[in-house]
Amino acid sequence: MAGRACHVLRSTTRLSLTLALALLLRPRTSHVIAASLVLTGAIVFAAHLAFIAPSRSEHQADVDKIAAYRYEHVRGMTRCESYHTDTISRARRALRMAGIPDPGLIAVVTPTFHGAGVVAFTDSAIHVLRFSGDTGYTRPEAWFDMPEGPPVITPIAYEQANTILAPLIRHARYPSSAARRGHDGVVYLLDWAGECSYTWSPREGDGPSELIARMLDEIMASPASVEVLEGLSHDIANMERGIAR
Repeated sequence: MAGRACHVLRSTTRLSLTLALALLLRPRTSHVIAASLVLTGAIVFAAHLAFIAPSRSEHQADVDKIAAYRYEHVRGMTRCESYHTDTISRARRALRMAGIPDPGLIAVVTPTFHGAGVVAFTDSAIHVLRFSGDTGYTRPEAWFDMPEGPPVITPIAYEQANTILAPLIRHARYPSSAARRGHDGVVYLLDWAGECSYTWSPREGDGPSELIARMLDEIMASPASVEVLEGLSHDIANMERGIAR
């Protein structure tokens, strides 16, 4: 890079000196001033090309490496595939059959050795529907056939709803991680008005996906603690601020 910088600086300086001399040969004050301006501008421009532009390229390469690492290792949610959207459609149908108005945001939790759970979020309550069976050994079409009971409802204030829903909606809309799959575990799905994301069995320290899973686990163990949900929501926001730096 140093050789390129010197070459650019020498070439630009040579050109600027030629222009400056041509102006200086004309004995007028205005020409002297113009020559000085041309020379100064050319040197500044050459320095920019030689030193600043390459440093920006190197910085961008570093940013790309960080982004690639985060995509693989700092786990947010992953964009849904077609079979996930089929699950979301069936879950929304189950909510309607249970008398719950179709909300914008829902979550679906499907543990291999237990029945599915569906969570409907509104600005005044969290509705939870649990189903019998085990999703690992039941056809997906039958996951939502046998509710264990009526919906469990956790009332929330409007301000609390804003806090709790914000990271869930954000990660439903903007999935940011490479896919991870496995056989035995838990799939967590988020769907915001057709924008869907998921994560599979996030581990401790995985990133936002682990905290989202903890939020949904807390809700499925209802009645959920609204204070715990608010705390996890703040933790997600603080983690995202750290990741963005």
